[in-house]
Amino acid sequence: MGEVRGLTFGKNIELVIADLNEGEEGWTVVDALELHYDYNPYLYLEKPISKFCDRKNGKVLRVKRIGPKKDDFIVFADEVYNYLWKRYFLEPDDFECDSLEMGIAILDYEKQKTNEDRLQEAVNNENYTLAAKIRDRMKKNF
Repeated sequence: MGEVRGLTFGKNIELVIADLNEGEEGWTVVDALELHYDYNPYLYLEKPISKFCDRKNGKVLRVKRIGPKKDDFIVFADEVYNYLWKRYFLEPDDFECDSLEMGIAILDYEKQKTNEDRLQEAVNNENYTLAAKIRDRMKKNF
């Protein structure tokens, strides 16, 4: 039997999101992220990923692996311009089956920061000018 030589992941074999190591990040296609009405978003781990943003091939969604588990990813959807994600309806049974699928990471939405969170962050960063502005804004809202 013959053999194939000279194949290297990321060089001449396409990487997929699942191939990222902890702390690594890359760029993928926007349809790697799927949003739902009643359930958490999906990240399809078998989608191709590259080390650089590639607008020509549509790889404009930045993804970073933050841990060793299947669902340990951050997706930077706020960095994608000129694209609107559609949300899909899922049946409860479909979501349960998909959550066990090895090729799908189930993500959470980013928690929105409250004014109290922003104020505490400004104080922690010793940005007292910003802290004063936030405090004034909070007083106006009450």
